[in-house]
Amino acid sequence: MGWCIIDDFDEPISQDEKWGMRGESQMEEFRNVLSLGRLSDLGWRGTKYNWSNGHSNGSFVKKRLDHAVANQVWRMGYNKVEVETVVAWSSNHLPVLLSCYDDSSLEGRFERPFLYELSWDQEKECGDTVKEVWKRNEGMRGSLLSVQRSLKSCNQAL
Repeated sequence: MGWCIIDDFDEPISQDEKWGMRGESQMEEFRNVLSLGRLSDLGWRGTKYNWSNGHSNGSFVKKRLDHAVANQVWRMGYNKVEVETVVAWSSNHLPVLLSCYDDSSLEGRFERPFLYELSWDQEKECGDTVKEVWKRNEGMRGSLLSVQRSLKSCNQAL
């Protein structure tokens, strides 16, 4: 049976997944548990460290604690798997987004969805562009189609 687990395992897998103090023996135990379950890490894209204690002094620690792991049976079901850490404003953990699909069945059918980056809010020009596009499409409001058109216009303008 195929298994994929995404969770806060509260432990990095290796030394390069932490910044700050942590014992190797705890990570070795975690690796042993993954090995016993025949689970392997699916990797990540984006920010490597998905947790921080938020301290601003010498006790600052950041780690990759949230992992997506799977066994070989599950992995064989998909020829493309992506794990991405995304921005969170109200937590000391970054959410983990898993995308998995069979490339051959989707080939040419879908384009990559538009994703607005929250960091763009820091740029005045970006905010002005978004306001302008939404104002231009004001008359079309009221349906999902009009929202989709506005988003597409924003994507192109940005």
